[in-house]
Amino acid sequence: MIRNRDELLAGDDSGKRATALALLEAGLHAVDPRRATLAALERIRAGGRSLDRVTLLAFGKAAEPMVRAALEVLEPARGLVVTLGAATFSGLEVVRASHPSAEEGALDAGRRAFALAESLSDEDTVVVLVSGGGSAMLESLLPGVPFDAFRALTDALRESGAAIDELNAVRMAFSAIKGGGLSEAFYPARVINVVVSDVPGMAPWLVASGPTLPAEAGAKLPDVRAILERRGVGDLVTPELLSALEREPPERRWDHIVTEIAADSRTARDAMVESARALGLRALAYPRFLTGEARLAGSIFVRGSLRQPTDVIVASGETTVRVAGKGRGGRNQEFVLGAAPLVGEGVLASMGTDGVDGSSPAAGALVDRTLLERAERKRLDRDAALENNDSYSYFAAAGGTLLTGPTGTNVADICVYVR
Repeated sequence: MIRNRDELLAGDDSGKRATALALLEAGLHAVDPRRATLAALERIRAGGRSLDRVTLLAFGKAAEPMVRAALEVLEPARGLVVTLGAATFSGLEVVRASHPSAEEGALDAGRRAFALAESLSDEDTVVVLVSGGGSAMLESLLPGVPFDAFRALTDALRESGAAIDELNAVRMAFSAIKGGGLSEAFYPARVINVVVSDVPGMAPWLVASGPTLPAEAGAKLPDVRAILERRGVGDLVTPELLSALEREPPERRWDHIVTEIAADSRTARDAMVESARALGLRALAYPRFLTGEARLAGSIFVRGSLRQPTDVIVASGETTVRVAGKGRGGRNQEFVLGAAPLVGEGVLASMGTDGVDGSSPAAGALVDRTLLERAERKRLDRDAALENNDSYSYFAAAGGTLLTGPTGTNVADICVYVR
């Protein structure tokens, strides 16, 4: 899975790099969307849910492999697939969308999803395959909300370092399809959600901003106005956007919906722990999900790891990056670069499970003493790289990037520290 494995392992006398890479790959294998989707559908069928007269909807970064899995066991009469790739599926409509910024394809996908809903009755079942990244790929804005203004606001919010729950709360405020809007349109048809979740430590209804996912009882989104003020993007709220913010949230019906989590970041994290123990190592899962500013979170993670009586500690989560520079990189590479001075004799590695880290072609990065010595010989400036959000250039020159290409799954990020 890690394409540059041989280069990364050159001179790995301690074997710690090999261990780190093996555990990351174990995590990726555990969240393979095809296997996870097949298992989830089997659990649904074993629970007595009918999977006859099915309409299929899939959106998110894992849409294509999830659809392939579903077609092995289902015979949908029709359906819609919203994907980043160019796949085709017999009998199903396919819309190509983009990520992380929403483009016109997302609006086309939203129109087609609502059109699909118009043909349903109480005798139909909609199997919805949801995965991370879907927020930018499936959209239908409230009447009067300009797409360009919405996109400018959400792009600026993402670059400000907003957490995923903040970003999705803002998206829901302006959307007719998110926050259960699509499941309401599907009523009275039954809705069965199969979810590959990228929302670590949070409710599944936030995945892809929840077009068909029911909110938990008593759950509340963060205050949108407070988010916009805190993140310094309030000046991008146009009069049309402000008008949408003043609306009362609509009531939703949820009794026609069943949700099955196929895989999430805990699935990957737990598989990494098991794999380490199978290698005879003492291994622990970090006690909380990783959040916060990436360059600081990495240091916190390593310091916490050093206090544990273990050989290996693994974690999952999703940190954020406040984009101030013009370099290339992503949250995983900033996570590793921020912690680099603390690694000692160990190896720290972190990667996005989707295989893409921010604006770079890398999935993440790895660092140890050998890499830091090489970077010093090349006169690479760690502080300057952090200041310019240019972690990719640093690791590409030092030989620490993790390269996988798109993995076809997305359950946020996984990391490992081998002492």
